Amino acid sequence: MSLLFFGRGVVGSPSQTVVGDGGSDKSIFMWALEWWPTALTEGKDPFLADVVWAPDGMDLSWVAAIPGPSLLAAPLTETFGPVPAYNVLALLAPATAAWSCFLLARWVTGLHGAALVAGMLFGFSSYELGQTIGHLHLTLVFPIPLCILFVLRRATGDLTRRRFLLYLTAALTLLFVTSTELFLMLVGVGVVSLALAWWLLGTDARPSLKRTAAESVGALLLTSLAVAPYLVHALVLSGVSYAPTRDPFGAAADLANYIVPRRWTWIHPPWSNEIARHFSSNPVESTAYLGLPLVAIILHFATRREKPRSHHLLLAVLAVAAFASLGAWIRVVGVTIGIGPWQVLSRLPVTSSALPVRITLFVALFAALVCALWLAERRGSRIRWIVAVAAIVALLPTPSASSWSADVPRPRFFADGHAQRALNPDDIVLVLPYGKAGWSMLWQAETGFAYRMAGGRLGNFPPDEGRWQPVLRTLAGEDIEPHSERLAAFLVAHGVDAIVVVPGTRRGARAVVEGLGLRPIRIGDALLYRLPREAAD
Repeated sequence: MSLLFFGRGVVGSPSQTVVGDGGSDKSIFMWALEWWPTALTEGKDPFLADVVWAPDGMDLSWVAAIPGPSLLAAPLTETFGPVPAYNVLALLAPATAAWSCFLLARWVTGLHGAALVAGMLFGFSSYELGQTIGHLHLTLVFPIPLCILFVLRRATGDLTRRRFLLYLTAALTLLFVTSTELFLMLVGVGVVSLALAWWLLGTDARPSLKRTAAESVGALLLTSLAVAPYLVHALVLSGVSYAPTRDPFGAAADLANYIVPRRWTWIHPPWSNEIARHFSSNPVESTAYLGLPLVAIILHFATRREKPRSHHLLLAVLAVAAFASLGAWIRVVGVTIGIGPWQVLSRLPVTSSALPVRITLFVALFAALVCALWLAERRGSRIRWIVAVAAIVALLPTPSASSWSADVPRPRFFADGHAQRALNPDDIVLVLPYGKAGWSMLWQAETGFAYRMAGGRLGNFPPDEGRWQPVLRTLAGEDIEPHSERLAAFLVAHGVDAIVVVPGTRRGARAVVEGLGLRPIRIGDALLYRLPREAAD
């Protein structure tokens, strides 16, 4: 189903088209797919990427650089290139998310069919659809249901201590080297779930909870040993000054989004786009949608009078996750109606830069488990199965192939090998269009890192580079226009040897480069400006 919905636009030309939209976010992950195997093969410290933000380089420990998936996909990348490797991972992400949720739901309910429904609801949830557009590190979520499954099996004595530590450590490590953000969210949800379980499950469950919590901490310690090089770079060598600064106040779920879909959902009424326009999160991050059938299932499940304590726990965790996703202000169609939990959490060290809307991942997971348990209550109820199928259909992505694929921009200067002939490995090059305006990260990766770049597109930048942001925003085509003298100072400070301007560069960026008074050389479809050596020095 992942191939059917998301892959139809790329299977015919997996090197020329990509899963998602035409945005450049995904070029970060394509670059990473090449970087990690290349750096390790050449004996470099892979966390110190000296080929971007030259001459000093960039510490990747604070970047969504997917080291784990990059190394696992290395044979694919080596054989077919970073774009096909990215497409394979992007298509595997929803499928593996559905598979791991299926395993969890099957263990919880004992029913194959109910577990299949839960897997579909989670693997093709609004969260997964939105992030599939361009955030690979946020779609590879399959370790999360597995971690929960291992904890539940250990709490009930279904796993031995040794196997529990082995399985949970492996899943946590894989999650950490895929997305530290998802890792920290899972730990936070785990702590909240433990506190709720201690309160709701009664005294009889507390010995098991204490044992499982202690052993889970042991698995976290083992995970920290497994990712020690990562932690050393992040906390010691580069330090928290490299941590990205993000605003948690805007990226929050709108309460209406839980029943109003975005445009990539197949079944959405015409008026939904007008309502969605008022959501504070951007379209990719507006991922709260559950659909009316699933919301009705949750409400029916919650209002039953007689429920086991474990069901109360699941509903409580679901409610806490949904409330946390609302952020600092509770909004309905953009109108603020109350204060949200992030008014406090935004002042804490770890959660200060977290994006609360991404907690909708856990809302989708727990809602899928509720649906599986609801079906298990009356296994033979045709009405319940009809409603469950309706819940799946309400979440399905639009089948339009153009919504899930885009052409990969490749200037002839890079695609035809001109870059390797015109540039040297030691050259520091400014490539335009710059940053998020272009795909310079992919172009560098596909040349085999034949040159170093001044700047880069990694979703973050070294703290010392903050003073150059006005000129870099101009180069990216934004509405800030410093004089060419400011650009010249940037070039001198970074020892830039050449500027490459390819099609797609915006007029303002071209003008500020032309203002340097350099004579360009046309190579293929690019203009190559060579800086005098004394200027570079």
